[in-house]
Amino acid sequence: MPKKPDYRDLIIDHPSCSAKTQAEHLDGTTYKNFDDLLKSVRAGSIVRVFKPFLLGGAAGQTRTRRRVWAERADAIKAKGGKIASIDPPLSGHKLTMRAYEQIGNVARGKAGKAKAGRAKKEYVKEHWDVIRHYWPPRKSMTGLEAVEKINLLIHPRRVTRGWLYVNVK
Repeated sequence: MPKKPDYRDLIIDHPSCSAKTQAEHLDGTTYKNFDDLLKSVRAGSIVRVFKPFLLGGAAGQTRTRRRVWAERADAIKAKGGKIASIDPPLSGHKLTMRAYEQIGNVARGKAGKAKAGRAKKEYVKEHWDVIRHYWPPRKSMTGLEAVEKINLLIHPRRVTRGWLYVNVK
């Protein structure tokens, strides 16, 4: 008969991730103090944190948080426990790498935020008709001439030769 996993959840009140938000997602035995959590860890226990960087605590410089994170992770592993995060669901080396990255981001006020990137260019049907008419360039004009012609006809929108090579099939 499979035994039920032994979850120990650590909740750290942090400016970028409130205790209330963490409590909503963690459903095991919750602890707000790491020392109490460490005393309760047994072999086979799974210590969960909502975000990887939270195991490093809420105060101190980046290097201090990283050192604290490593010390706490070693202490949990020494007692036979495992560490996992909820958002994103990671464990092992991937959890460690993400935690170190997020601890650095927290110092810059970007805790756990991923860059969305630049918005994709949107063109209406008329623009696509012009682009496809002139691209790929025919024998009578070079690639640069085709780009100039396209940009002239779809003004104020602009395209580059590199964009045309990648996006126009």
